[in-house]
Amino acid sequence: MPYLFRADTFPEVELEIAVEARLVDIVKQGCDAGLRFGNHLEKDMVAVQIAPPSTAILVAAPACLANRSAPKFPSDLLQHRAVVCRSQITGSVIPWTLVSADDRIQISPSEATIVHDLAS
Repeated sequence: MPYLFRADTFPEVELEIAVEARLVDIVKQGCDAGLRFGNHLEKDMVAVQIAPPSTAILVAAPACLANRSAPKFPSDLLQHRAVVCRSQITGSVIPWTLVSADDRIQISPSEATIVHDLAS
């Protein structure tokens, strides 16, 4: 059962939540603790994993597949426009890594939308 923070139980605790799309030095920002998605930590930071590693799945709206056939192979994805992530560290668009029981490949589909990646 998750613990719910109740302000009336701990009136001396002030909770502020800030979400950043870039890596920040939480100590310099005056934070006592932070949550970070991914594994980018400074060498002097202490980290405790609080959730299992996550995975993503590929999905498409029916309207996106109306004029193109559904992909059967990873290379078919190159014929589709996609939502991709830009690394906040390198500034480059991150290729997709597709993993199956037998294989692991990287592809770079055409960008329709670019979002900033919180993990890299």
